[in-house]
Amino acid sequence: MVLPAPRPGFGQDKIKQLLGIIGETSERWNVSHVEKISLATIERLVDFHAARDLNLPEISAKIDALKARFPELSKSEEIEAGAITMRRADLIATLPNDPDAFFKSRRSIRLFGPRETFDFSCLEHAVRLAQRAPSVCNRQTGKAYIFTKPSDIDLLLRFQDGNKGFGDTASALVVCTSDLSNFYKVGERNQGFVDGGLFAMALVYAFHSLGVGTCMLNWSQPAHSDSKFRSVCRIPEKEVIITMIAVGPLREEYLVAQSPRRELQDVLFIDDPDLVSLPRKVM
Repeated sequence: MVLPAPRPGFGQDKIKQLLGIIGETSERWNVSHVEKISLATIERLVDFHAARDLNLPEISAKIDALKARFPELSKSEEIEAGAITMRRADLIATLPNDPDAFFKSRRSIRLFGPRETFDFSCLEHAVRLAQRAPSVCNRQTGKAYIFTKPSDIDLLLRFQDGNKGFGDTASALVVCTSDLSNFYKVGERNQGFVDGGLFAMALVYAFHSLGVGTCMLNWSQPAHSDSKFRSVCRIPEKEVIITMIAVGPLREEYLVAQSPRRELQDVLFIDDPDLVSLPRKVM
């Protein structure tokens, strides 16, 4: 719906498949937000075609039948789905005045302020912001498990290498995961780490935008260590652990590692003539 020149009548086969899936999952597990979003998107696509003088009566009848069968699906009309129009001026108005300062000021914090000064409401706020992270096919596989009890934080950090000397001062600990059940073919075998990494990075920057300190804690663990961790933190097996994040309030003053960046020529390559060429003809 957002392509420059969409093909008239596109998507009908996928719509029919999806309507069948909505009926099946609603029957098996009841109507959830996912079914409502799916149906709302289908309805917007039907409207999209109707606005171009292409009615889809068979699909409209299937939609009506689903709503009659599962009245809760009627609430899909309240969900914003499909395509929306955005204005460049509106987007520009939301941007930070000094992007350089914002990105350069985010540092890994290992000197948190006292727990008593931490606003725990920022946890939900930051996760809502991080939900805007890009994800393949908008599957949104990233999840955040947050622990705020000092005893829980201490227990879970025993399984992570690299938090000694400061981990116990965090006001909250986030375990970021990606749900592998959203991927279905071998070509997507690494996508969970990509999606989960993007979600984790977005979460860190979301906390930064709220003036909250964070430090990402790697989860480079062998399978047996991952298994031991899951014995005390029962994250579903279908989810891969991406990273942990220590979260806490900022002190008035604190030390951070300077961490000089690599030279730009080591990471940026623009129109390198040696990188792109037509493949040789197969003899």
